[in-house]
Amino acid sequence: MIKPIQHFIDDCRRWTIALGAMVFFYIVFRLSAIYEFSFGWYLLSIPLIYYIFIVLDRVLIYVLYRFSWLRKMILGKNWIEGDWIEVLYDKGKMDSIAILQIVYEKQGSYTLKGESYTLTGEYRGSFVTPNTTYHEEERALRYSYSGKLKEALIAGTGVLEFKIKENEKVAEIFEGHLLDNFHTKGATFKAEKIYDYAKIDSLRSKKDFMREYISKQILHKKEKVNY
Repeated sequence: MIKPIQHFIDDCRRWTIALGAMVFFYIVFRLSAIYEFSFGWYLLSIPLIYYIFIVLDRVLIYVLYRFSWLRKMILGKNWIEGDWIEVLYDKGKMDSIAILQIVYEKQGSYTLKGESYTLTGEYRGSFVTPNTTYHEEERALRYSYSGKLKEALIAGTGVLEFKIKENEKVAEIFEGHLLDNFHTKGATFKAEKIYDYAKIDSLRSKKDFMREYISKQILHKKEKVNY
């Protein structure tokens, strides 16, 4: 479980138990003053109260999973969910490009999933990486993965390090590196957040978007060299 979300759940549980106990004893004493019930009758309601607490706990977890705006409010600068465009660099040169999603799952962790393409727009394959661990202090998402690439088995590990620009509230870029049997000396990558979903709502728009993005990266690199 992601720590800030776990802390929020724990705080809600404590408040629910405290307020629930206060309401329960208030009702007990009020009914005792009106009706001549033995205290044993009230003890029979404890299993019902316990069940209500379990239901409320599950509702809380569901609400956290269902509403991304609530997670964004809780996580603040650790908000990393959404769609990203990523360029992979092997030996300092652009090797491939990917459209990926960081998705919050019911069990309270993140899954990386998306599609990888060559620089010319040729489809390479899709990926799903459920084995992730997020570190709030470093704003880093570490992961391990396995699957197929070009009909060959691939396995490795990687890390995404999220950066927050000045005057921004959440991360809009990340950098990182990975190591696997296709990149034995390691590879690096850089990514930017996608806010305009029209750019990735179809295969054609994805390819146009990736082509423009690659051109922008090449131009930016040339400007740095000339400078």
